[in-house]
Amino acid sequence: MKKILVPIDFSRTSLNAAYFACKIAQKNDSHLIFLHAYRVPLDNAFVPATLINHMAFEREQQATQEFRDYMIKYLKTQLANTELPPMKFELQYGFATDIIHERAIHYDTNLIIMGTNGADSVWDKMIGSITSNVIKYSQVPVLAVPVNAQYNDFERIVYATNFDEKDIEIIKRVGEFAKLFDAQVGLLHIAPQNDEQDWYEASLLGDDLDSENMGDIPIYNIESNSVIEGLENFIKNNQFDLLAVLTHSKNFFENLLQGSMTKRLALKTSIPILAYH
Repeated sequence: MKKILVPIDFSRTSLNAAYFACKIAQKNDSHLIFLHAYRVPLDNAFVPATLINHMAFEREQQATQEFRDYMIKYLKTQLANTELPPMKFELQYGFATDIIHERAIHYDTNLIIMGTNGADSVWDKMIGSITSNVIKYSQVPVLAVPVNAQYNDFERIVYATNFDEKDIEIIKRVGEFAKLFDAQVGLLHIAPQNDEQDWYEASLLGDDLDSENMGDIPIYNIESNSVIEGLENFIKNNQFDLLAVLTHSKNFFENLLQGSMTKRLALKTSIPILAYH
């Protein structure tokens, strides 16, 4: 990846995502594109007043410079004595989800890094939120960073598989991402007890991995009648620090974000999710 798009609304959530983006960009010499989408009326409480003033009076150059100055000051504070990666700053008028998709295509970005909402509602309210909609419809991988997540180089990444035909392709891409951090990769499948078909498919995936010279990747088959509880317990007990998913995999992602289920998934307030498509 050489270009990372980072939507910013100036909330603590998005600034935390910006910090993650800088750290990841430093790993592979990526170029960061910070994007702020806005609409009238300009009522975002997090946006600096001077920036709102420039945007209100259509002073685009001054507004962009204000955006740049604000972000660089923040990032230099967070990354003291560290050279910042190359950056571009852009303001766009329109609905955030539409603008993010359009600019991701325009810049041919390799990754979008976004924040997710506050700890009490981070995934309860994901359905319909900007991050959720970007994850659902983007053709670019999205790293969703919870507001309370603290950056450390990823050490253990788990890909939650539901035996999709794209699994091998996605596992290879997860592996490439893992190389940036020298991280271990594992595969996780959760199925009800005594589901013989699922365990048979797990064995087939193991054969496919062997044929691709990836047979050393462990596959964890967990019996649970609840995907959410299975994920929660597994990650808690095995200390993985990044969850990768394939968003269209047999309704797996939709189930993951089901409102009544996510209320029980505390792990999502603390570890990022890397969503592929």
